[in-house]
Amino acid sequence: MLNKIFKKIKKQNRGYTIIEMLVSISIIAVISGIYLMNYKAADNQFLLDQAVQQLAGDIRRAQNYALGQKEFNDSPPAGGWGLFFEINPPNNQYYVLFADVDGDNFYSGSTENFGNGNKKKINFPEKIDIDNVIITKSSGPSEINKNTITFKAPDAFIQICDMAGPSCNEISDDYYEMKIIVDDDIRPNKTGNTRSITINKYGLIDIEH
Repeated sequence: MLNKIFKKIKKQNRGYTIIEMLVSISIIAVISGIYLMNYKAADNQFLLDQAVQQLAGDIRRAQNYALGQKEFNDSPPAGGWGLFFEINPPNNQYYVLFADVDGDNFYSGSTENFGNGNKKKINFPEKIDIDNVIITKSSGPSEINKNTITFKAPDAFIQICDMAGPSCNEISDDYYEMKIIVDDDIRPNKTGNTRSITINKYGLIDIEH
């Protein structure tokens, strides 16, 4: 009788088999993988949101500089203040805040610097870049590879310049708006998250979720 009881106890306390341990490890690995993927996705989304907020803030900064007649080299720049964008890699990984010194609505590189003799170049976080810039006019939307936007006193309306050629091709229409699409570019084939900033011809700025 006692032998039967001891055998039963021994059988109940034999522990996990190798198969059970492998199954348990597999479950833990899957759960950990899902957690890490979600954590990384949340981190990427945070960086994207932060980058878009900063870009929108710098657009407003250029607008406020123009309205406030902020000086550059002891006088307000003739063409106000603006930003330069490009969607071609690797130049889509940053944008430039500049003073339009010569008033041509065109970013002229080293001749239009910002503070201490250096242009204000703002880099996006790693893997964040400008995916596209779309101009929508009454005739419909079109993409622009390289462009500037400038704001000039007294109204600080937006002026958009297509920089496809050696001089400014100014976008003008009864109504137009500009959409800057920012992408986290984490996954292959640009399937990451995107956020966009829309600016209409009157200088109103909106962040789209």
